[in-house]
Amino acid sequence: MTTSALANGLSSLKGSTVQLECPVTVTDSGNLHWNFRFGSQDMIYSINSRINPHLPADILERINITGNHTIGEYHLSIRELQESDNGIYECYITGTASVYRHQLTVIVDPSSVNIDNVLEDEKLQGTEGKDLIITCRAVGGQPQPDLKLLISGIIVAIGKQSLHFTLLKISRSYDRKTITCYAGNEEISHYQIVDSAKLYLNLKPLWPIFLQKSVSTEETVPLNVSCISHGSRPAANFTWFIGQTNMDVTINSTETKTLNLSTETFSVTSTLSYSVDRTYNRQMVTCKASNINV
Repeated sequence: MTTSALANGLSSLKGSTVQLECPVTVTDSGNLHWNFRFGSQDMIYSINSRINPHLPADILERINITGNHTIGEYHLSIRELQESDNGIYECYITGTASVYRHQLTVIVDPSSVNIDNVLEDEKLQGTEGKDLIITCRAVGGQPQPDLKLLISGIIVAIGKQSLHFTLLKISRSYDRKTITCYAGNEEISHYQIVDSAKLYLNLKPLWPIFLQKSVSTEETVPLNVSCISHGSRPAANFTWFIGQTNMDVTINSTETKTLNLSTETFSVTSTLSYSVDRTYNRQMVTCKASNINV
């Protein structure tokens, strides 16, 4: 007996309807059989348009023989597909040498898909300049679900059941970008299960800027100078140094912090007030902005 296998088989979603077509028609001298094989199971589903009455009730109520019977065309239709319908379906005409096979795969969606380490406010925390590993996992599904990870709508990684993607030394350009993970089946372009989060980074303060181009004062008047830094999260802290030995004079400074609601970052202004004498003339004053989480 010769067996002719259909190219890629068929895949269809659980709960849907599929029609398995037999490529041959039957004449008056033969009968067309549909058989089901899975593991040790071997069941006759139908002979021509007659469905085997001894099939389990769950199968009987879900199958039908379609096609133009007047020309000997008999196709097998299965509705409300179940996982138990996975297997090989064979059609053949008695008295001939060929058997035509369909490998049916019933696709079961995963129960959920999740991005690891997402906070209650749907934010995924990271730190500017450090590696960030993004992990996406699907729960359940048959066969193993395909995963797609997107950042701002662009696919950055694909996998099955679970995947890991590393953003190396993540830059602030990723801050507040949307991460989306889809789970489904690539073969039938079906992706209905989704989880998303927002990348939310601890951000370094931008380079501090003096608010004055130069500073001059009298010996009897305290030095008064201000620095500003933008773009930090959490808010930056300032350190002040003065003189050739970089003496720390931060204790003599005060800070004002302002939250920018559109970027959710802080601008910090620090003002140093320090009494100096002529020995400080032409000495350097340095302000440094930093935050402890970056």
